Amino acid sequence: MVDQVKSVDYISRNAKRIARAPTQLLDEVLAELDSQRRNDLLTHLVESEQALLTTTDLNQFSHDFADNSTIWRVQNGRLED
Repeated sequence: MVDQVKSVDYISRNAKRIARAPTQLLDEVLAELDSQRRNDLLTHLVESEQALLTTTDLNQFSHDFADNSTIWRVQNGRLED
């Protein structure tokens, strides 16, 4: 269904598809998933070209995934060093 919606959107905008994979933006999505679906998603994301995820609980990520990721922390609206 999602692919059909994307196709309709591309057609309606007369947009051309590009060969590169899109950046995936996921906002606090792991909090909404059970542990099996969370693991499935993280496995899929490892294979993606680029993904940005937000979370309030870094423990929702597997240690292996977190160890191989760039992690930015934001505190009081500012990026921490």
